[in-house]
Amino acid sequence: MEITGKRTMLQALTEPFKALQNKVFAKLYLAQTISLIGDAFTWVGLALLAYQISKDRSAAILATALTLRVTAFIVFSPFAGVVADRIDRKKILYITHIETDYDSSLCVLSLNLVGTFNNFNTCNLAQRNLCAF
Repeated sequence: MEITGKRTMLQALTEPFKALQNKVFAKLYLAQTISLIGDAFTWVGLALLAYQISKDRSAAILATALTLRVTAFIVFSPFAGVVADRIDRKKILYITHIETDYDSSLCVLSLNLVGTFNNFNTCNLAQRNLCAF
């Protein structure tokens, strides 16, 4: 790869990271990175849970979950921009955070009723949801 002009290869490689000198952007970038790592762990946990529920059908269970997630993005993405422009974003963050905790609690309760989780795992997940507030 040939760099023209006075820029060296090192300057070309480090240029994208100059935006991280802005403290606000650096905090946002770090928070997004941590969130994406958490999402990755969620999918690993979901794969293990699908395997625990049914070893023979775990691939179909995980594929269904991924399909539902992508479908939700496709369906709701066009409306999300309109809602974000018309409603205060701070309120949106609060509402979605509370809704996510509510959905997680329902998931924990339903899995406990089915008998998929033992009491130790249920207590850990419930404690995580309560600590989010």
